[in-house]
Amino acid sequence: WGIPIDLEQFKWGGQDGLKIDAEVERTRQLTIEEEISLWAVLADGYHGLIELYIISGKRASIWRDLTKAQVSLANRTVRVRLLKKKGGWQWKTYDLTDRELEIITEAMAKSNHDTAVFTAPSRRPGDKGKRRPITQQML
Repeated sequence: WGIPIDLEQFKWGGQDGLKIDAEVERTRQLTIEEEISLWAVLADGYHGLIELYIISGKRASIWRDLTKAQVSLANRTVRVRLLKKKGGWQWKTYDLTDRELEIITEAMAKSNHDTAVFTAPSRRPGDKGKRRPITQQML
């Protein structure tokens, strides 16, 4: 329209500005003291699962929902189902490190469940103490 605009007159950032500030990243590392406290209060059954999250960097659901059928101790692999961005599922096989294999082997030995690898003692009144698969809510 031919009307000159002085862009310097606008406040471009901040709380009242025209642009939204970039979101601040919410992740942080635990301090040594916090990490020691975490391991001390974790209930039975969670130590191996949490260690897998830390050492592998894989999605929580990959390990939490792992079934015995997906594990090949002889081949040192796990076969997991991944959701692809364009829709649909795809199976992917991961090689296990020595420590990952050790954790999974220990979890399978403790598990009394037919399919689940990772189980923990229930806190429900009806089946208190009985091992059951770890769910998102339990975590």
